[in-house]
Amino acid sequence: MVLFGAHTVALFDEWITHRGSHRLFSHPSDGHLADFVLCNRERRLGEHRLPAGLQHAVADAALTGPSGEPLRVTLHQLHHTFGTSLVNSGVSRPALVALLGEVTSVMTMHRARVAPLTIRDAYNGLNAAQSAGGEAP
Repeated sequence: MVLFGAHTVALFDEWITHRGSHRLFSHPSDGHLADFVLCNRERRLGEHRLPAGLQHAVADAALTGPSGEPLRVTLHQLHHTFGTSLVNSGVSRPALVALLGEVTSVMTMHRARVAPLTIRDAYNGLNAAQSAGGEAP
């Protein structure tokens, strides 16, 4: 499952109305016919298509390393980045596990890194609650 914001959903809706008709494909998990959004020439995208598209985007954006070579960006890195942004936005662990498509929270916490400011804010919130005589959040 992939969640998108309202603006992204509107863009997908507009794109789908203009893409024309195409055939349904068998879903890899159970074989039922499904309407896949990301298709090319009436075929599901192959496993190398998205990484190649990502590298084209890196080149188009002129993202380079210290020696001037194009950065190597992978879908796996984007998965980590998404998890990290969710953790640092305060998303709960169960929601994080579900959003990242993980089976257990162990792998989720391995993938997501908590920013120092997030840790500081949590610590300051805890201290403020205890100073006020309240319970920890």
